[in-house]
Amino acid sequence: MAKEDLRRSSSQSVIEGETDYVDVDLVEFQDEELDDIATILKLTDTTKDKLIFMVFCMNIALTSFVAGYVPQYFYIWHTWKALSLLSYRWYTYKSLRYHYFMFDFCYFTNILVLFYIWVPIPGRGILFSTLFSFSNGPLLTAIVLWKNSLVPHSIDKMTSLFIHVSPVLTVWGIRWHSTTEQGFPLCYSPSAAGPDGCHNVDMWDIVVYPMLLYIVWQLLYIAVVEVWRGERVEKRKYETSYKWIVERAKKGFLYNMFTVFGHKHRKTMFIIWQFVYTTLSILPAYLSYHYNFLNILLVTVVMTVASYNGACFYIDVFSQRYYFEKVLKMRPRVNSGKTE
Repeated sequence: MAKEDLRRSSSQSVIEGETDYVDVDLVEFQDEELDDIATILKLTDTTKDKLIFMVFCMNIALTSFVAGYVPQYFYIWHTWKALSLLSYRWYTYKSLRYHYFMFDFCYFTNILVLFYIWVPIPGRGILFSTLFSFSNGPLLTAIVLWKNSLVPHSIDKMTSLFIHVSPVLTVWGIRWHSTTEQGFPLCYSPSAAGPDGCHNVDMWDIVVYPMLLYIVWQLLYIAVVEVWRGERVEKRKYETSYKWIVERAKKGFLYNMFTVFGHKHRKTMFIIWQFVYTTLSILPAYLSYHYNFLNILLVTVVMTVASYNGACFYIDVFSQRYYFEKVLKMRPRVNSGKTE
């Protein structure tokens, strides 16, 4: 019997109550997200997931406390987590051949945030307004676009969420709550020390200069990933953002947009789309830089979306898990009709 027929007959007999057992490898999951279920069901010990869930729930509480009670020192909390989570991600992604993802723009921004905080170079005020734009623009918007979710039992999902939201909270705390004693320059030419000295920041500081730095990153990315290491990436089948989004999807709105001028221009269209997306997403950062309540509102809305995405994962995916768990753990039945 073919594997597909065996899978179908196994599924049918489960419904009719006639099966002796169900093999997890023979169950066909229709929803792409149900791949997570297959992984969960094969675990023999869930202690690790429970501990991870507990740690990240405590992290959410501590992050909220620090951001609300001492926002001017949030950068210290962010630094500790960034060093821990980014190091862990590099370690895990290296083994999965995903480590070229860490050349992406969001990681570039995270590294620059740490650089701004701990390396007091002259003229770093213009770097802050640029980082504010990056964090409150493409990074914050990416949470909605790529459906980042608040799933405390998953290090991978929580790290992805951290990469996009923690820089936002860090620059927010520095922009609106840092003290003159801390010495953080908030713009290129402040009229006074502290958060009240940068009301003269204009669109050049928030949009033009950041986009120039974005172009620098894009050129470096192409030079390293596509040119210098391009042959190695292809030969060793390393994953990159382009391959993940364009070559693996092969359907959907983004794929159709990238291939509108044919397959040979997909990479060019991908680069153009990234540039347009970054430019458009940066524009609201101008208002966030000048109005604290709008800054808080945007972060709140986006985190609400991330929480909803997490709820969808737990309700839509985990609710299915319990059904499959019961089916997949059915024990052999004896001829007498009794269950062993």
